[in-house]
Amino acid sequence: MIPIVSIGEMRQIDEGSIGADSMSGYVFMDRAGKAVADKVIELLCDVVCGPVALICGKGNNGGDGYVAARYLTLQGQRVVCFAIAPRAEHTPLSLRAYDEFIACSGECRHISSIEDLCGLSDYSCIVDAILGTGSRGTAEGLLAEIISAVNAAHVPVVAIDVPTGVTGDTGTVLGSAIRASCTVTLGLPKIGMFFYPARSHCGNLSIADLGYPSEVVSRIQGGMYFPTHEYVKSLMPLRKPDGSKFDHGNVLMICGSRRYTGCAVLCSSAALRSGCGVVTLGMPHSALRVANPKLMPEVIALGLSESRLGALGLRSEIEIIDVLHKKKALCVGPGLTHSEEASFVIREIVRNVSAPLVLDADGLNAFIGKPELVRKQNADIVITPHKGEWERLFGTLPIDPLSLISRVRMHAACRAITIVLKGSPTIVAQPSGRGFILPVGNSGMATAGSGDVLSGIIVSLISQGATPSDAAVLGVYLHGAAGDLAAQAVSEYSLVASDIISFLPKAIINLLAE
Repeated sequence: MIPIVSIGEMRQIDEGSIGADSMSGYVFMDRAGKAVADKVIELLCDVVCGPVALICGKGNNGGDGYVAARYLTLQGQRVVCFAIAPRAEHTPLSLRAYDEFIACSGECRHISSIEDLCGLSDYSCIVDAILGTGSRGTAEGLLAEIISAVNAAHVPVVAIDVPTGVTGDTGTVLGSAIRASCTVTLGLPKIGMFFYPARSHCGNLSIADLGYPSEVVSRIQGGMYFPTHEYVKSLMPLRKPDGSKFDHGNVLMICGSRRYTGCAVLCSSAALRSGCGVVTLGMPHSALRVANPKLMPEVIALGLSESRLGALGLRSEIEIIDVLHKKKALCVGPGLTHSEEASFVIREIVRNVSAPLVLDADGLNAFIGKPELVRKQNADIVITPHKGEWERLFGTLPIDPLSLISRVRMHAACRAITIVLKGSPTIVAQPSGRGFILPVGNSGMATAGSGDVLSGIIVSLISQGATPSDAAVLGVYLHGAAGDLAAQAVSEYSLVASDIISFLPKAIINLLAE
């Protein structure tokens, strides 16, 4: 897993790594420029190469650009740098990088008006080395014209650290911003880059490891992470060659009502497709009669007492608790309705259950007005709210990513539960205080039933032996990966929740094979 930092934390890591001698920072600038040059060469490997344009500011982001230009020149690539400021205005590190580029017979043209940038579409690639994390406020004047010209050139754009015009902490774009094909973020990724609209400006994200000392990074970074493929793969529960179906998970799902049967079908199917050995689905009797023809034949059906509205009745609490002692995990909520009887039963189950449980949808709605009860009691709990469910339960969420993440992590730590705040990106906050940002999935997954599928995956993984916190991260990853595979097959427009289940096997195969 890779730490994700705020701009302030990144600056502290920079300063802590460089020490008192600011010029020693050129070592890191040289590594940054080399990483950018390597990425440009990688992008152009299958292209008949024309020249590369690098548009450089006067700060250290511009210095990274001049270093990249020098490395590209040394590799035989024709390069033209466009300087936004005269040499005398450059920072000390940027000035050194500029001079070393010129010493390599580098070509640099100074921009005094937008006409000096004409012909950008003739270049094979443009490198944005203008501002990086130094973007402040709305781009105006010549800077705004430069951004427009780059975006209008319709050639690949590589942004250094953060695309110019994008705010690295908030992910906001004030006015105009570079739309990059690829962003080489330096050292560690910045939080705002994972949130929209910034995410749509960054293109493919490449992380350049600059070799910051691990002790400095661990001391300063705030406990947020991006889960790498290797890390997620390590979370997969191991299969037992000599195990029975019960050794590979035994789940009870309390889902559905007479009016809402589809969510129970989706949730139970997702649990089976993500590896659970035994799935028992508890539903009100009348709902089960409707759902039964649609259930996978492997699902064990459990009819429960119901209210006159076809939701859980008060007697169902005893029936549920009676079968719980054999189960390794429990999922409660999808489609149970807001009825008073069902909500009471849900609260009693959460209070008494000892098996880990996933609480979603109406499982969360049962606690509206009683948020103090959503905490670890006898069992480990994973809750999976979207923004609306969160705000009905806990109150308004901040818009600013740093404040939003802080709020979610605080609730997870104080309540000793794992929180999956669904969205784009999805945030997972663990009782330990550690958090993850997962920028997975696509717009096609914003469809009815998608959350039910996620709950089924997470509870399945818990029952197979993953800790609730690990199952949350792994479940979100697999859910997003399956959704992306489905979108490739049917398009984001046509994707429905059952498509995600259909592509879960392929998502798991890909995770384990790579």
